[in-house]
Order: sequence, then structure tokens, then C-alpha cells
Amino acid sequence: MAAWYLVIFLGLVTHSYVERSLCPPDDLVSGICTNDNIVELLHRLILAFAGLSAIAVVLSAVLVAPSYRILVAWVSFLTGFAVAVHVAWGFPEFYAAAISGFLTSIAITALNWRWKPCR
Repeated sequence: MAAWYLVIFLGLVTHSYVERSLCPPDDLVSGICTNDNIVELLHRLILAFAGLSAIAVVLSAVLVAPSYRILVAWVSFLTGFAVAVHVAWGFPEFYAAAISGFLTSIAITALNWRWKPCR
């Protein structure tokens, strides 16, 4: 959970910084950028951080339980997927997180033979 909160916090800070830095002053309405190009960039940034949050959750769980990497990777992915289905089904952020978490779990599974378990 801490990894998820950390990535979301960094995403919010980055979003705010990019919006303030790149949006022309004439396009700021009540503190919100209305420039279409910047709005599209900010949406892509949100998708990127949704994906990064899933990667961070799976990797942090694996780092906490290194002797059970594959099991922990898939359990953390499936748990996060279930929560995401409940919270964000159908939104683009759901798909970004689901795909990123799935690919991270596959990568951990595929690369597990290179790692020596901690004992």
C-alpha cells in the first residue's frame, strides 16, 4: 500500500508541476488548464502513473517476500486487479494499471530462474 500511495503522490505532484509549468496563463481557468494539447499530455501522464503504481505494488511485494517471488507477484497483481475492477472498471487508468501489473508479474515469473532465493 505504501508503494501505491508513494507513486500516486508523486503522480499528483508531477501533474501539478507540469500543469503549472506548461499551460499558458491565458488557458488557466480557475486553476485548471484548458489548453487541449496540455490536457492530452496530462491525461497521458495520469495513465503513466496508473501503470507505474501497479508496477510499484507488484515489485514492492516481491521485494518484501523474496523467497516466494512468483507467488507473491501473482497474488499482489490479482489482489490489485480485483480492487481496480471494483474501483475503476472501464476507465483507461484501469487498463494501464492492469496491463502494467500483468506484464510485471510475467517478467518476475520469467526472470525468476536468474535470481537466487534468500534464505
